[in-house]
Amino acid sequence: MKPLSKKSNSILFLLMAVFNFSCDNQEDEKPQCYSGTVLNQISCNSDNGLAFVIQVAEQNLTDTIVTTTLPKLYQSEGVKIFFKIRKPQYPLFCTTNITPPKKEYDIYNVSNNPCSNE
Repeated sequence: MKPLSKKSNSILFLLMAVFNFSCDNQEDEKPQCYSGTVLNQISCNSDNGLAFVIQVAEQNLTDTIVTTTLPKLYQSEGVKIFFKIRKPQYPLFCTTNITPPKKEYDIYNVSNNPCSNE
């Protein structure tokens, strides 16, 4: 097999670079603001703390999510909150014979007021 020329190597490198940048992860996108209601605490936790179930108002996520990053100020049933989400940093552990929830997220920028998507 014949080795690639410098011009072919340059074109191949350029194509790989363009492909790599076009498939960049979604970290650069502005996170969406969600609204929800704190339902209850469950018998699961992580290195972040206790786990809480939140009923999410937006249809494009899920009906409920679980988080261990809910600030203490909002850790009461029925509290309406606005927040942003990201993948969980620590694994969730359950202390009873329940199946761990599948929709686990870390939440941040938690507030009683709508957050901006700036």
